[in-house]
Amino acid sequence: MVRRLDLFHWRDESESEWRIELKSNKVIERLDSVITESLPDRARVVSVTSGKGGVGKSNLVANLAIGLAAAGRRILILDADLGLANIDLLFGLAPVKTIDDVLRGSAKLSEILLEAYKNVYVLPASSGVAELVDLDPSVRYGLLHEIESLDKEFDVLLLDTAAGISKSVLAFNGAADEIIIVTTIEPTAIIDAYATIKVLRRESGIRTFSLIANDVSTAREGLEVYRRLGGAVDRFMDIRLDYLGYVLHDENLERAVKSKSPLMEIFPDAPASKCITRIVETMLAEEYALEPRGDVQFFWKRLLNQEAESMEAS
Repeated sequence: MVRRLDLFHWRDESESEWRIELKSNKVIERLDSVITESLPDRARVVSVTSGKGGVGKSNLVANLAIGLAAAGRRILILDADLGLANIDLLFGLAPVKTIDDVLRGSAKLSEILLEAYKNVYVLPASSGVAELVDLDPSVRYGLLHEIESLDKEFDVLLLDTAAGISKSVLAFNGAADEIIIVTTIEPTAIIDAYATIKVLRRESGIRTFSLIANDVSTAREGLEVYRRLGGAVDRFMDIRLDYLGYVLHDENLERAVKSKSPLMEIFPDAPASKCITRIVETMLAEEYALEPRGDVQFFWKRLLNQEAESMEAS
C-alpha cells in the first residue's frame, strides 16, 4: 500500500503553493524537546540506495548527515559503495586506513573513523566491506566486539550503498532498519528503483520503503516521481512506500562538489539545501514512531550472518 505523508498539504498546482507544514528552526527545537525524551538509547540504521547510478545518492547522504547533525544527532556514515566509494571525496577527506586494516588486525575501528563535520564521522570501507560476509568466526567476533561501542557514540548510521541489486546491496539493505530509495524523474531511474524495491521485497522480505525524488525541477515534479513509482508499487506489490520529499535541481551542487564540501555546509540557503532541511525535519518527526529491529551491533550481526544463513538454506 502506498502512503502519502500527512505532513504534506496540497494547496495549488504552482510550486510556490506547495509548502511543507514543518518550519525549520522552531520545528527542530520543538521536535528535539519531545523526541530526545522518546528515543531509545540505540542507533538508527538507515540505508540510502538507488536502482540506477548517477541519481545523486552519495551527495544526498553527505548532506542528510549534515542536516541531521545540525539537529543535534551524531552521525556515522558507512561508505558501502564498493565500486565507486566517494563519500570521503565529497567531504574533502583522504583516508589513510580503511576497514581493510581493521580486518587485518593492523588498526582498530576507532582509529580509522574520520571526522567529516561536527558530529559527522565517516567509516572508510573500501573493498573490505565485500569480505564482511565471509569472515573467519574469530575475526567476526573481534569485529563485533569493537562495533559494540559504536552504538553508544552515534545516533544514526547512514549507509551509502552502491546502485543496483548486487549481493552487497542486498546484504546492506536487508540488515538496515530503514531503506530510503533515491530516484529522479528519468524513466530509466524510476524503472530501476522499482526493480530494486521488487528484489528487496522478494529476497529480504522488506515491506516498507521511503522515497526521495532528487534533482527535480519543481515540487510538483517530485510528486510526479512519487506517483509513477508509487502507482506501480501499489499495483504489483504488497508494500508501503512513504514520500520523504524532493530535492530541487541546484547549480550550487556542482560548485560544492568542486570545492570538496557538501552543499549544506557552504550553501546552507541554496534551494536544494532547504529541501534537504525539510526532509531531515520529516525524518525527525517520524523518529519517535519507529519500531527498529535492533541497534548498530545488531545491524552488523545481521549483515555478517546473512551469508552463513544463505549457505545453510541452499
